[in-house]
Amino acid sequence: MKIHRTHIAFLITALWIAGGAIYAYSMRHAFLIMTPQEFAEFLAGAFSPLAFLWLIVGYMQQGEELRLNTLALTQQAEELRQSAEQQRHLVEVTREQLAEERANIAHERERIMSAARPTFLIGTMNNLPHGNAIYPVKMANSGGVARALSLILVTPDGAESRLFTLPVLETGATHDFNLPLHVVQRDRLKFVYNDMYGNRGVKEFAMAIDRDNTLQFTRVEA
Repeated sequence: MKIHRTHIAFLITALWIAGGAIYAYSMRHAFLIMTPQEFAEFLAGAFSPLAFLWLIVGYMQQGEELRLNTLALTQQAEELRQSAEQQRHLVEVTREQLAEERANIAHERERIMSAARPTFLIGTMNNLPHGNAIYPVKMANSGGVARALSLILVTPDGAESRLFTLPVLETGATHDFNLPLHVVQRDRLKFVYNDMYGNRGVKEFAMAIDRDNTLQFTRVEA
């Protein structure tokens, strides 16, 4: 658009100068008797339309350039907005990936910690004679290694007394002990230990005697 307008201005200028030259040639005798002031006034009148023409063309070109600059700035602003949006999306994706990685790490850590915890299995001989005052108990560890294992009796009012302490109870190891009848009818068993990573753990079991005089153990959740 700007090139087409400039070409038209050049064409008008050329035609105007050519017409002026023809007119000046036809009026050459009049020019010879003109004073310098009159000749200057003639030139000013002859070229003032061209000056006005190029003033308009320059103004229009400047407006076109301003429009193009505004368009370029608008496009640049849009590109910056899109870039910022892409960066924001990238940050969100990165945040989600980090959250997923943290969740996976936490899950894997919990799996490792869970595998390291000991699992205590407790049982007695079935169908003990009624009136038996002592219950032989066998405990086994089917989980991780238990260190500094203490077996504690907990009374209903919260008092604790230690039955025994084992330095270590390996995976698959067993240990036998006895429980008096009055303890079975009243107290709970509490295992306090350290796992293979040194984390302290506590597990409690309630005790009850069923109608067959069999001692039953039930895990008490913390």
